[in-house]
Amino acid sequence: MVLCAVLALALTVLLYWKDQKFNQVKTVWKWVLAALRFLSSFLIALFLLTPFIKIISEDIQKPIVVYAQDESSSMAINKGQINEDYFEKRNQLLDQLNSDYELLPFSFGNEVKSEIQDSFLEKSTNISALLNFIGDQYGDQNLGAVILATDGIYNEGSNPIYRNEISNAPFYPIAFGDSTLKKDVLIKNLFHNKIAYLGDKFPVQVDIESKGFSGAKLTVDFYEVKNNQNNKIDSKTININRDQHFSTVEFLTEAKQVGNIKYFVRVSSLNGEFSTSNNRKSLHIDIIDSRQKFLLLAHAAHPDVTALKAIIESNKNYQLDIKYADESIGDLKSYDLILLHSLPSEKFPVSNVLRSIEQNNISSLFITGSNTSIARFNAAQDVLSIASQTSALNESQAVFNEGFSSFGLDDKELDLVESLPPLTTHFGEHNLGATAKTVFNQRIKDIDTDEALILVQDQSNIKTGIIAGEGIWKWRLINYLQLQNHEAVDNIFARLFQYLSTKEDKRRFRTNISQNVFKETDHVVIDAQLYNDNFELVNDAEVQAVIRQGNSTFNFTFSRKSNYYILDAGRLAPGNYSYEASTNFNGEQLSSKGNFTVQDVELEQFDLTANHSLLYELAEQTGGQVLSVDELSNVSELITNNASIKPVVYYSNSTEKLLDQKWIFFIIAFLLAFEWFIRRYLGSY
Repeated sequence: MVLCAVLALALTVLLYWKDQKFNQVKTVWKWVLAALRFLSSFLIALFLLTPFIKIISEDIQKPIVVYAQDESSSMAINKGQINEDYFEKRNQLLDQLNSDYELLPFSFGNEVKSEIQDSFLEKSTNISALLNFIGDQYGDQNLGAVILATDGIYNEGSNPIYRNEISNAPFYPIAFGDSTLKKDVLIKNLFHNKIAYLGDKFPVQVDIESKGFSGAKLTVDFYEVKNNQNNKIDSKTININRDQHFSTVEFLTEAKQVGNIKYFVRVSSLNGEFSTSNNRKSLHIDIIDSRQKFLLLAHAAHPDVTALKAIIESNKNYQLDIKYADESIGDLKSYDLILLHSLPSEKFPVSNVLRSIEQNNISSLFITGSNTSIARFNAAQDVLSIASQTSALNESQAVFNEGFSSFGLDDKELDLVESLPPLTTHFGEHNLGATAKTVFNQRIKDIDTDEALILVQDQSNIKTGIIAGEGIWKWRLINYLQLQNHEAVDNIFARLFQYLSTKEDKRRFRTNISQNVFKETDHVVIDAQLYNDNFELVNDAEVQAVIRQGNSTFNFTFSRKSNYYILDAGRLAPGNYSYEASTNFNGEQLSSKGNFTVQDVELEQFDLTANHSLLYELAEQTGGQVLSVDELSNVSELITNNASIKPVVYYSNSTEKLLDQKWIFFIIAFLLAFEWFIRRYLGSY
């Protein structure tokens, strides 16, 4: 910059020091002209060096304040608290908070919604799901406070105290409801199997709780609903001998008809009960007349064997036998599916088993493991051939093959798969058979490959599946860690088992329903497949559906997805439904029928005592404070006075060429033009 200034000064002196043209002009004009020439020359010389400028920008993030409104039906019972006065105070509070904080209003019941609806019609309350949602979405941001307007009653999900992952924000619960014990009789729990087999007897266990009715007598009746008629099956009597009384009654009944049968239990009401709506509870049992038989044959004990056992036995349609390769196996003809874990191996080639599978056209599922003999495995089936010259192993995650459509998988289940731990697979090139279909490919070291991980084949009336790796037990473990259940992983394998064990269906148009019994809070989802003359999946034609319940009829149109169809009928009212899907393909009318039941959710009416102790514990854990509904207007002051709730300032740096700033060109142009103008004005060029 000094050299640029010297150069500009030399040029200015050379031009104006002894210039005779301005002898008659006031000296001040010569200085003005010299200054203009010096500045323009200095800037031109300076910017020829391409200087850079460092820009520091500042971004202020307001603290996030979450207002979560419990909209479950238990809140509506407290009509004295949910009134116009509450709504007015709440809206004033939201307006106050919105000016100084980033306010995020939510409502929750059985699911979280990004708005407050004030409907108070939700059929269940899952507070832990709300806390998980807030933690996942805003836990790593400037979360200032959580205002929780609830009665503290939860009947789904885990205990919020142990599942609260929001440690950086104080909770300010607004305590609704009455936490004092009320005189009441209620059905606390109802335990039963979801499936029973025709001709079998099955138990139904009823837990009954009473408060404040010592010395009273209760009658418990068990009914079956048949053709819209309530048929009493059994009745029992309970003597209440204390104010806080709990007793268990068990009914044993026989499955006499096939279908989804509705039953209900009713407890007699007593004078002075707080509520009689919790004296009755219904249940649905799917009664079937057949089950499929599976054999799990393993090289040795392994955690995968336990995991597969749990998955299979969770479906009462399946009967499982577990044997090891060193045991006597016997006749295999009675089995619908045979699973071979780490077999065939060098120690146990199981040649007789493989021969019997082929001769009797039995479906099979191979699960490779560290003990699997690759050479024997390749010879035992034509679905997958692993070209490997070493015993090295890989760690491979599962990636869904978007082109797979032999059976449907839920989007939520597929999203979970991406986060599941890798399976242990054999190193080597995985070559697929001519008719094999890949369900999941391998992701090795964050690189998606074309190597198959899970695949199936349907050829010559024989279905074969391959899981080219071991470690399924880890999938169930992570599933439970993330969602407190095994449903996603179990559903994936249940659909795989169902596909492999189901006998070939030659219908060119068919439908599948994900379950026979839905809760009224569930979405009813039906998928459909349409085949052309070559039995290739197509979805060119439009598919219509009619869902019926009694005299009510609902019309739907299936949506196309990949090369099959799917229908989300949304939430339906409780009751028994039938459906018929139809399409016209190449001039031929095709249809498929089915039945399902929507079961009412009665959770909210069975516990009506507010759980304020939960709210106090949440507030104590997080440094917040529990307030009554009347103290709602104090929340804004508490948040404002909390020194930990403050804005966060983020700074970012960027470096730019000063020459890219267009205003610099105009400054230089102005200096030169102004100098030229003055020279002309003074009579010189």
